[in-house]
Amino acid sequence: MNELGIICDIKDNKAKVAIGEMVTDFLSVFQSLANSYAVSFSPLRIGEQVLVIPVRGDLNSGVILRGLYQEKHKAKNTDENTFNIDFEDGTHLEYNSKTSTLKLDVTKDINIACINANIKADKVLVDSPSIDLGLGGKGVVTTECICAFTGSPHPHGSSNTRSKI
Repeated sequence: MNELGIICDIKDNKAKVAIGEMVTDFLSVFQSLANSYAVSFSPLRIGEQVLVIPVRGDLNSGVILRGLYQEKHKAKNTDENTFNIDFEDGTHLEYNSKTSTLKLDVTKDINIACINANIKADKVLVDSPSIDLGLGGKGVVTTECICAFTGSPHPHGSSNTRSKI
């Protein structure tokens, strides 16, 4: 019979579950992906409510099914068109299929490392007190820069790069 319990010990990618007074052996945990296409991992947390599914009737040879909401960990957004993940540091990821909008609210840094990065948009807005553009290359001058000699817009400026700074 399946049993609800609480993770009480973690070792690598396995966990022990307290079911009433009983504590299971370390059990394997279902992850959303574990195949040649992709492997995912979501860290286990002590206190996480889970379902133990026994194999051949034995809870100690069972597997753990995660993802049960509990009082401390409820979904913040249950809109039927929105997929969202809230992380313990406050970072929030959200995709709304009705508006086709991806939203990331990240508490610290976003680092992207790749060979080529392509952004195609009708308009790109960057709101920052400081922008480092072209680091490691030549400087970037906009046509909004006034030439000190002529008093006119800089003749070698980029008309496609603008700044309100």
